[in-house]
Amino acid sequence: MGPESVPLYHSSGVVEYLKSNISSDSLPDYLEWLYKAPKYTTYRLNNRTISADEAKTKLKSVLEDGEHTYSESLPDLFVHPLIRDVIVLGPRKTPAVQSAPYGKDVIVDSICGAAVLRGAHVYAPGVLGMPAGIKKGDEVNILADLEAGCRKGLKMEYAGKIVFIAKGISLMTRKELFADNCITSGIAIEVKSTTSCCTCLPANNPLVDDLSSMLLLQNLPSVICGWALNPQPGQIVLDACAAPGNKTTHLASLMNNQGTIVALDKTPSKVNLIKKNCEKRGASNVQAYAFDTTKAVVECGDIVVKCAQSGPPPYSPNSFDKVLLDAPCSALGQRPQLANWTSVSQLKSYPALQRKLFKSAYSLVRNGGQILYSTCTITLAENEEIVSWALESFPNLSLQELSPRVGGCGGKGWPVKGLTPEQQAKLLRFGPPMAEIPDGCAPCDTDTVGFFIALFHKNG
Repeated sequence: MGPESVPLYHSSGVVEYLKSNISSDSLPDYLEWLYKAPKYTTYRLNNRTISADEAKTKLKSVLEDGEHTYSESLPDLFVHPLIRDVIVLGPRKTPAVQSAPYGKDVIVDSICGAAVLRGAHVYAPGVLGMPAGIKKGDEVNILADLEAGCRKGLKMEYAGKIVFIAKGISLMTRKELFADNCITSGIAIEVKSTTSCCTCLPANNPLVDDLSSMLLLQNLPSVICGWALNPQPGQIVLDACAAPGNKTTHLASLMNNQGTIVALDKTPSKVNLIKKNCEKRGASNVQAYAFDTTKAVVECGDIVVKCAQSGPPPYSPNSFDKVLLDAPCSALGQRPQLANWTSVSQLKSYPALQRKLFKSAYSLVRNGGQILYSTCTITLAENEEIVSWALESFPNLSLQELSPRVGGCGGKGWPVKGLTPEQQAKLLRFGPPMAEIPDGCAPCDTDTVGFFIALFHKNG
């Protein structure tokens, strides 16, 4: 039994909320699409350390080095035709089938299961249950717990709702995973094949480690955000909700480390992640601060404020040439969603926060500057309705065309109150695949996570 044959395990509250936030005709397609993992894997390369052709050659070497794990030809590998700093790794030719004998089933949590279906290996914290007889080197079936009911350390057969997702080779024993001095990190199971057909790179491979600072695993819509904002060398740019810093490092690469990027997140531990990410990727023009973006603007005259080039927030209005607002959201576009128990009250809380963040972004960007707003969710309330509210609240804002243009238009053709069809056409929404792939695009352009992008211009 594979993911395609199992219904999406959302709470009834989540489904009811989606009914009011997506066209009713489109909801079944969205639910089916969200349950399936994208078959394509995208890597953003660091232009400062490696070229696209070099990255493609090195990745091919990694795949060939692990060729013994493939029963068919190697997956497709190509540079994206429109986005030249993206390498696309295609799916395996055939899906995994349940093959290990009885007593070799390993249970993982739904989050780990989703990562496996995207091409990850099983790490020690994700393992919930493992029979006592499994030895290192044994072939095992990997099953995901859809009900969050499997007790950590389970030895017997699990009676809850599970789904087979992959097969792999055990690298750790039960004792290593669940004893008092258990191993809490590292790969517990090397995944060999998945039901999603997503390609897994070989585990514990030095070639993969060598590539870690040159290639970053990043969803295609996230990469498009940087290109669409198009920051220029010498500009002052704000990444308003920057953790973990993947988009921040892309902005730095596009600016060739010339100019200033201020990266904010209100959680100090997340700011440390941003700093580590920037150091690893060689993003030297980034200043990262633990600060709440909703409080990052101070009206002139209230206090003496440093300019954005020379110190921490708060900042005076009109301090930045461009603002990237990748807003906190309900993340209902993440794929695959094997299970989702988010409460309706949590879902409803995001639009108010997004409006507060947008108000700060609007104040901080200069006249003639740009704001890129994005989320990794699919609801109208957090996407098109935020755009409609922003255009009504700030009359000197206008929508701009997005480039590169992949994915679908805002609202997928649904009428959105406050937006004209022309305005909706300027938005970018990633959802269930379109019937036809636009000219110049690749199949991976629609087989992505759910995502939304809008680009605003602040007129003088």
